[in-house]
Amino acid sequence: VNMRYILLAFMLFINPGCDYAPTEHTHEVSECPDNAPSDCAGVCGGFAVYDCDNICGGNNDGYVTIFVGSEGTVRKCYDIETTTSVTLYDYQLTEIPPEIVNLTNLTHLNLYTNQITGEIPSWIGNLTNLTYLSLSSNQFTGEIPSEIGNLTNLHTLWLKNNQLTGVIPPEVCDLIENNDWVDGFSIESYILYGNNLINTCD
Repeated sequence: VNMRYILLAFMLFINPGCDYAPTEHTHEVSECPDNAPSDCAGVCGGFAVYDCDNICGGNNDGYVTIFVGSEGTVRKCYDIETTTSVTLYDYQLTEIPPEIVNLTNLTHLNLYTNQITGEIPSWIGNLTNLTYLSLSSNQFTGEIPSEIGNLTNLHTLWLKNNQLTGVIPPEVCDLIENNDWVDGFSIESYILYGNNLINTCD
């Protein structure tokens, strides 16, 4: 018996109504398989799937669709209620997908090593469940938004290797002072490095 089908049967057993294994699937448009999942991400635990059948249709109620890749050729679909982690590492993004603001249960957002330009959007401070935020190794400019200080659950904040300028806002300094940070965290290595920031935190 093909082990793949045994595994699939097991996953269906523990995830009623789920017609694919709960892992992240992404496909280029030209590679969309004939047997692609027919439902969106959240049924199987909040992982992203390539929405080959366009069930999400852009942004159907309860789901967020994000187009990524150098020409937006990869479409990822996220369940708003169950998605807690988004990692878009090295997807050649040039902006933070604004749809992410709707994923209010996110605890982990990793946009490391893209080509994102412009300022860090202030709405990032609305994702108040975040414990991990990495915007490192992009091309962000301008100042760190004070709204990051709203992320009172953070224990990891990566901003290094951008083109950020100005001072670290006092709201962010308070966050750094009051939170329980990951072992090894330092302002110099996680935030200042590779930027043109002035450290105003005591």
